[in-house]
Amino acid sequence: MKAILWFLLAAMLSGRRNVGDQGVSFDGSSWQQVLQKAKREKKMIFLDCYASWCGPCKLMDQNVYSSDRVAAFFNERFICVKLQMDTSKKDGQDIQHHYEDAHDILVKYGVKAYPTFLFFDADGKAVHRGVGYQDTVTVIKMGLDAMDPGKQYYTLKGKYEKEEWLTPSDFMLLAWTAKRLEGDEAGHRIAKAYIDGLSHDALMDSVNLEFMYFFTSSMKDRGFSMFKDSAAAMVKVLPRLSVEVSHGLVVKLLYDEEVRPFETSKEGKPDWDRIKGNLEKYGPIGRKCMEVYRPKLIFGSVVKPVMKADPNWEKTLALIEQQRMGEQEKYLFAYVIQYYETRLKHDSTEDIRDLFACGKYYLDHFTDVAKAPQHNEIAFEIFKRDTVRDDLEVALQWGKYSVDSAEMDDPWKPDYLDTYANLLYKLGQRREAIGWEEKAVTARPKDKLLVDALEKMKAGKPTW
Repeated sequence: MKAILWFLLAAMLSGRRNVGDQGVSFDGSSWQQVLQKAKREKKMIFLDCYASWCGPCKLMDQNVYSSDRVAAFFNERFICVKLQMDTSKKDGQDIQHHYEDAHDILVKYGVKAYPTFLFFDADGKAVHRGVGYQDTVTVIKMGLDAMDPGKQYYTLKGKYEKEEWLTPSDFMLLAWTAKRLEGDEAGHRIAKAYIDGLSHDALMDSVNLEFMYFFTSSMKDRGFSMFKDSAAAMVKVLPRLSVEVSHGLVVKLLYDEEVRPFETSKEGKPDWDRIKGNLEKYGPIGRKCMEVYRPKLIFGSVVKPVMKADPNWEKTLALIEQQRMGEQEKYLFAYVIQYYETRLKHDSTEDIRDLFACGKYYLDHFTDVAKAPQHNEIAFEIFKRDTVRDDLEVALQWGKYSVDSAEMDDPWKPDYLDTYANLLYKLGQRREAIGWEEKAVTARPKDKLLVDALEKMKAGKPTW
């Protein structure tokens, strides 16, 4: 009798694999058997394509599929399947048994990121797709979208490819989803088809303008000329799309297509004649592009090669002054500081004094652009690496400036508080340091780095 009961239990559980004792129930049958079952039961299929090495995939098992709420939703509405897309020496027979199915799915649906989620209707036709870790709320929303023909990715894409009618909302949803699932090129192609099909009056709508801004990525796009020539008119429709923001996008595209290809000539330096000729065609905004990107070109072609050979600050300063950059000199300094910081990150034996001297010059001379983030960044590097008390005292002033000048809603303010507290602590002012670090932790209580720093301060241990 016991043998019969065990046989019946095994038969009931065959082809089914759970995540833990409860949670989403995954069917372990072959893909063909799953397709037949879906047709027979008139039920959709939810397929999780994962890899054995994928961290987010493992988190889905631990945090999401184990949820009673997620399990109730998926177990009732879908036949759920998991397929491992890679192969491993540790794979058991249950995994190896699905190698062929996994390979076919991977190739047919172009699975390149993990986890990838595929949804099929009861006839085995792919209707929807998702990618990346989903929490318990978003995974259920993804499942609901998969059941809604108006939101199914493959359904909308099929209509687009067949040139069937799509509403503006359909087009936008499809473009954003294609960008997220298949990359920028796929999203841009769909967005371009929508934007190019609009009349000028239809385009001058706040929703369409915002959509066009995010999908303008080339000078060939309709948005390039619109943002270049009609920014003042567009800002009346969409105030947050200021003239400065619109022209900033145009300047970036000019750099990408009219400057970047000529940054390095045969002599290893920018082809200045070609660059100037390219930008002159665009009048004031072309001159703005030259103004914005000239410091980058000067740094890359003149300053950086010398700094590679000898990063001495005094020599670097003299070289910068020789460039006669005028107002643009402050932007050149930003590249120099970044270069010093990068060298220090790759080689801890680099002289921190060069960064300190450069940072002091920059913060003292260019107060119009050196705000809280710049003061904090340099102060923190000095805290981590410098041991000269006078330097630390100066950095402490920079740290205090960041704390005092930051807006109340500045998301980086806890970092400014942390830098200031750590400098106080390194200078021996432990009680004050703990007080400021407690403010940082209060502002961002789940930040492990801040919490650890506070614990070390209280224990009298170094935080650097």
